[in-house]
Amino acid sequence: RRYARQRLFFFILITTSCLLRMGTEATNLKWKHLDFFDSKRYPGTKIACWRITHGKTGGRDQPAVSTYAGTLYILRWLKLCKEYGFGKPDDYVFANWDGERVPTFYLNKTLTKKLAEWGITETPAGTRITLYSFRATAISRRIVKAGWDIQLVAEAANTSIATISKHYTKEWVEAAPDRLADTSRDRTLYLSDKDASEVEELLNEFGL
Repeated sequence: RRYARQRLFFFILITTSCLLRMGTEATNLKWKHLDFFDSKRYPGTKIACWRITHGKTGGRDQPAVSTYAGTLYILRWLKLCKEYGFGKPDDYVFANWDGERVPTFYLNKTLTKKLAEWGITETPAGTRITLYSFRATAISRRIVKAGWDIQLVAEAANTSIATISKHYTKEWVEAAPDRLADTSRDRTLYLSDKDASEVEELLNEFGL
């Protein structure tokens, strides 16, 4: 049970830091698929990446690159795997107790059971929480928090620009609302100082 919970914990951390699909992309990973790059922006920092051999439409043409913190998560999980007797090049990264590939539905079942115990089964929006909820959140954070453009998000998530645009419309608006609010050609703010002050006063009055 301890191993299963640790595996689920690191499965979520690693897949979201690398924007891996929770299905065959992640569950078919083996340790021999792991490589490291040297960061050019932060000398001395390593960036982990995975060569994806299986996925929704086969393997990926480009590797799945981790965040900086994701490299640490991967190495921590590798250390734990070695303690359990796994972690060799041909071992699955998220192996079952017998060394075979663990099915995604089993990981999702473990997650659902724990969430039920904690009384957390839905998002604030009312949708059921599954493993794929974490991938959606990871994509949203890259749009809203990191300011990634749509092409970069699509490439990292190994999906189409159309898919990202369709399913993350709210995030694009939240990340750059000025694109829709600005109706001028020369980026002129059509709001006088007097009107801007009135807006601020009304917001304060209504507690908004």
